Amino acid sequence: MNAFPGQALTVLVAFLLLSLVMVGIAYWRLKPARADALHGLKPSQLGIAVELARSQSDFLQMVGSPGAGSGSPVASTRSWLGRQQYLDFLYIALYVVLFWILGGVEMSEGFSGAFLLGVAARAAIVLAGGFDVIEDVAILRALRGNPFTQAIRTFGLPKWGFFFLAALLVSAWFLYFCLHSPAVGGAGGVNRALAGLTGLLLAAGGCLGLAGVIRGKDVFIGLAATYGIAPAMLTLLSLLILLR
Repeated sequence: MNAFPGQALTVLVAFLLLSLVMVGIAYWRLKPARADALHGLKPSQLGIAVELARSQSDFLQMVGSPGAGSGSPVASTRSWLGRQQYLDFLYIALYVVLFWILGGVEMSEGFSGAFLLGVAARAAIVLAGGFDVIEDVAILRALRGNPFTQAIRTFGLPKWGFFFLAALLVSAWFLYFCLHSPAVGGAGGVNRALAGLTGLLLAAGGCLGLAGVIRGKDVFIGLAATYGIAPAMLTLLSLLILLR
């Protein structure tokens, strides 16, 4: 079942390491000005909440005013949030490349519809990355105090929608090979179990996330990213290590 190109593990490790950095910033450096302004998301999910801000006043309630004094918690949060957006440009490149690889693996397999699923997954992740770049630029402009021309949510929702769609599309490959691939050596059963768990987590995260996007429920998006996509990346890491 080792259909993954060699660079897949490298890209995934880089993606996870940068994820740890960004999670650390979220937990220890980003403090919302008003926790009740996050539309059901946790204070540690301020980054997601900002991506889904409905208006300029909504944004300011989350991160505070640009006129906050130097050294204040608000000024620190705004500064770290800006740094996180610059890191996000690299993050975007990594997840686009990772899902591009996964889509290519799916395209190369012989089960019915695999090629179309892989093509669709690649298209979805490129669109997600494009909207993510526009979203980051919008957040950086908002942090500088520029007036909103469009709500950040205008770009954040389609970014998440296409991202969750890509996750759902590639989940089919993992689920198929959990059920149909032959065992590979003594670890074949473990490989298939990890592939199945990865597929289930991607599918669950994709479905819940898409429901959140369609219904405008920010908390569903946060749950899907935290409890669906994130653990799927860890099980994928275990699978790729075993398949080396």
